[in-house]
Amino acid sequence: MSISRTITFSVFLLSLHLLQSSPAQTLIDLTNPPQTGFIEIGGKDPNHFLGSGRGASAMGDLNGDGLDDLIVGAPNADTILGGTASGEIYILYGRVGVDSASVDLGSSETEILFSRIFGGDSFNRVPNSLATGDVNGDRIDDLIVGVPFALGSGTTHAGTVYVVYGDPDLPQSDVNLGIAISANGVTRILGEQAFDKTGWSVASGDINSDGFDDIILGVLGDGRENESNVSFP
Repeated sequence: MSISRTITFSVFLLSLHLLQSSPAQTLIDLTNPPQTGFIEIGGKDPNHFLGSGRGASAMGDLNGDGLDDLIVGAPNADTILGGTASGEIYILYGRVGVDSASVDLGSSETEILFSRIFGGDSFNRVPNSLATGDVNGDRIDDLIVGVPFALGSGTTHAGTVYVVYGDPDLPQSDVNLGIAISANGVTRILGEQAFDKTGWSVASGDINSDGFDDIILGVLGDGRENESNVSFP
């Protein structure tokens, strides 16, 4: 007998401080969630794989308002601007006073403001990896997006790493990674050779102590026992 069921992808935010004064002793049952300190984020479509894979989520203050924002990937999403499985990223902006909520990313009416980043081409599956850091030194976090299945320098799966710069106006519009770089405040780092899969993993940190976060990117298939590179702004 064949049994089929729909797999639903959701992201949960929990405030252990609000749930109990002693978080180490808290038992949380997601089938019967608490009434406060709990936020559920549901994707538009179960086939979009919201929050799944290596690029599931990241945190950072992308609009400079002093509140951390949640960045969540849906790598299998089809987009009008990108195409089949181009992938999509949601930025959910931090807000004071929201201790519990249920957010439907398929609805325009939500308690939490969000904007989107669309993958550039079909089957890019944006994102495979995510990180945040202040790359340009303006005291606003920037978003680093690894897309190892992108063309990169023009060859299959060379990979690309995108830097989407944080900005107070970021919540006002969506970003399309397939459009002109400067128009959206986006920088691209292109993989060199076919199947390098540059951007398989990404991270950030101020490696040379100059006050700017540097970009660490993983190159999965370059033939040298895998490789990590550091990009200095």
